[in-house]
Amino acid sequence: MSINDIPADLLDLFDDYIAGELNEDGISRLNDLLVKDEHARRCFILYSRTHTDLYAVARANRASHAALSALATLSSDPNKETQPSSAEPERSTQQALPQPFRRNSLRTWLAPLATAAMLIVGVFVYQSQTSAVSVQIAWIQNAQNCKWHLDLPPTGDMYSGRSLQLESGLVEIGFESGASIILQGPATLELLTANSARLRFGKLAAKVPKSAHGFTVLSPEGKIIDLGTEFVMSVAKNGSTEVYVDKGEVQALGNKSEAQKVVHVKEKEGILLADGAVSRRPSQDSSPTQFIRQITLPPIIAPRRVTLDFKETVSGSLADADGLGTGLTHRLPGTGKRMLQHDTNLKLNIEKGQLELTTTDSDINRRYKLEQGEYLGFRLSDFGFTGTEDFSIAVTIPEIPELAAVGQFGLFAGTRNDRSIRGGLIRDNTATAKNSTDKNVTIYQQFMANNNGGSDSNGFFVGLYASGEDMQMTLRRTAGKYFLTVGNHKGANTIDIKHPEFLNGEKDIFLGLYGANTQSNTPQMIIIKKIEVTVWEQLKYAPLAALERK
Repeated sequence: MSINDIPADLLDLFDDYIAGELNEDGISRLNDLLVKDEHARRCFILYSRTHTDLYAVARANRASHAALSALATLSSDPNKETQPSSAEPERSTQQALPQPFRRNSLRTWLAPLATAAMLIVGVFVYQSQTSAVSVQIAWIQNAQNCKWHLDLPPTGDMYSGRSLQLESGLVEIGFESGASIILQGPATLELLTANSARLRFGKLAAKVPKSAHGFTVLSPEGKIIDLGTEFVMSVAKNGSTEVYVDKGEVQALGNKSEAQKVVHVKEKEGILLADGAVSRRPSQDSSPTQFIRQITLPPIIAPRRVTLDFKETVSGSLADADGLGTGLTHRLPGTGKRMLQHDTNLKLNIEKGQLELTTTDSDINRRYKLEQGEYLGFRLSDFGFTGTEDFSIAVTIPEIPELAAVGQFGLFAGTRNDRSIRGGLIRDNTATAKNSTDKNVTIYQQFMANNNGGSDSNGFFVGLYASGEDMQMTLRRTAGKYFLTVGNHKGANTIDIKHPEFLNGEKDIFLGLYGANTQSNTPQMIIIKKIEVTVWEQLKYAPLAALERK
């Protein structure tokens, strides 16, 4: 693929990014595109490489132009002292470097730089006996949270003699020989050859394949010659150097002439380079845990979300009494078998933007009349859930109704009616409302319970809530653990229960809400204003270096 194969819309986006003209929305859009679209990532890599290469050509073109001008002046009259013409102002032979490319600059520069490149080749041939061309000997394979000295990151100029000053973060550097190191800031590393470097200060972890046999890292106190292995190395501010071999074997030499004897350091052994000499360290003191041997990219969490505000009908979903699609798609398996295709307990009120759910006499605990139970919601696999992702459901319920004992409503998660958890509010006849003189106010407790086998267990009851209050409820799984939050304008309570191990690894989980006037023939209407379900998907992608080598 060449630069001409990049679509015009991507070129515009990349140009704006390089020029610093993207706002936060644009940067977010570019980030999302690069995460999700492999072709876009390849285009961005090609664009960035071309941008860097053209900048280098521009620099060389300026230098060669100045050199040719000087040669022309000398060849016309070698004895004549060069002075600026009185007819024109004095010019400096130090030409200004081009400014960073602006919008459309990459395409604008392509044609003239092709000619410039040919001119530069001619100059190199003309000066081949006296000039050396810098050759890139290494490249950045991966980076994480890097902060560079003077905010000057290496940008394509990884040639011999280049000093990398990393103030913080991690950077993985690949050498032309095949060796790679992870530099851990703060650190200063000097690139020497395609198979060697000098660590002046800081920490590194090296991986050296057989193809890079002899890879050498110098320090102020000596050098380490790798024989195809993995090792870590630390250089203190005073120059003293610690080395520990994870796998294989290295050779260590001190700086002092009398200490040039090679010391062989094998797997799980460590040494200290100090005062130009090599000394062995006890193995228990030589395996520092502070070294980072691999850069692990943090997962990108992408929410998959559906929000119902009940302001329109949703085709293909569970229908209300009038046949209007509510947006809810599934029932908890083992519940609602007697419900008609058009559920008479549901009313979609589009004008008010709410779903009206009439409770039924049912209860998951002991599987009481579940054939008429209203346990409605979603199947998480429809959101890309595979069993490992976190998820949540949040509902808004205005004006808590007055359910009879032991009426309850809330949220659930599970694979079927006898393998589930649920939580919400349950009628409590024994409690009285705090700061309330009205003895007729219905009081609820917040609760959460497991149900593995048909009977509730590990029940947890806290807090008091009164009928008539507005309520927000959220059931969520975070890092594999389940939490229920119930709150209103006065505050919120969050509770959890013993972890439901019976849901571990389950891929077909149902999530939703329910309402029940358990052990009572007095149904009540629960109004739901909003439901939001989210599955947090972890996106996996290859590092850019891996894409470059494909």
